[in-house]
Amino acid sequence: MKENFIKRFYIYQDERFPLKILFFTTLSVILSSASILSYQVSATRMSLVFISILLYLFHIRVVDEKRDFSHDSLYHKGRPVQRGVISLKELKLTDTAGIIIFIIISIVCDVKTISVAVSVLTLTYFAGKDFFIPHIIRKKFYIYNTVNMFQLILMQYYIYVAYLDSYNINIAMFIHLLFVFCNSALLEVVRKIKLSCNETDAMDTYSGRLGFSGSLAFCFIIGLINYIMCLWLLYIVSDRLFVYLFIVIPVFILLLFSVLLHNRIKKKTTEQLLLLSAVITYIGLNLIIFYWQPLSRINL
Repeated sequence: MKENFIKRFYIYQDERFPLKILFFTTLSVILSSASILSYQVSATRMSLVFISILLYLFHIRVVDEKRDFSHDSLYHKGRPVQRGVISLKELKLTDTAGIIIFIIISIVCDVKTISVAVSVLTLTYFAGKDFFIPHIIRKKFYIYNTVNMFQLILMQYYIYVAYLDSYNINIAMFIHLLFVFCNSALLEVVRKIKLSCNETDAMDTYSGRLGFSGSLAFCFIIGLINYIMCLWLLYIVSDRLFVYLFIVIPVFILLLFSVLLHNRIKKKTTEQLLLLSAVITYIGLNLIIFYWQPLSRINL
């Protein structure tokens, strides 16, 4: 039975919580967050925070599965829970174990970290209930998605507090927080750009709301904001801005090329290329920030 669950959970995570992507995107944020600090972070502390962030992201996914169960059963019958690959009960039990570990790690860090952890979990609870106004908020597609993404802002703040044992943030940390939010928004938008053959009557995609070309343009605008935020941050923390500009440009060109190609060809392969370019943008820009001074902020 245990082996059966492991196999089924592997199928679930591959489709709905892809660790092959989330492992590297989360790690890149953990590294860039340490790099912008004027405080040395231990490798042990970074490892603990890395684990806690992955567990929290899984918690968000399980909360979403529970909240959207009826909707997905109607419009997305091919998803793992709807196919019977894994049950909501099994996901909740797994998530409960993960949240216990998340809380323990937060307590190990310090009192300030556990207070932020409680705030994060409280916000996720309200998000899971559609803030108790589902009849209103679910009709506002853009507001609904933006409000739910505020969980990621608080999650990023959790990283800073866990690293610094302090609630205070400086200008570089604030810009970095906005940068991480924009990067997450890019992945969220790309994830919800679908080919016409994959659209449903639910209108729960950006391509369904903005049209295919419009959603790609929106994707590119968010990507452009990401690059500007990255360069702004590097301008604050580095005296080698022009060196980094030449490193950032290829990442920018890759996203632009993917957007234009997908808009022209509209195939599954170009859809995958767009997702890959968004992931590379997310990881690449964070690693560029980390490369500014990778070891001086980490106590090995």
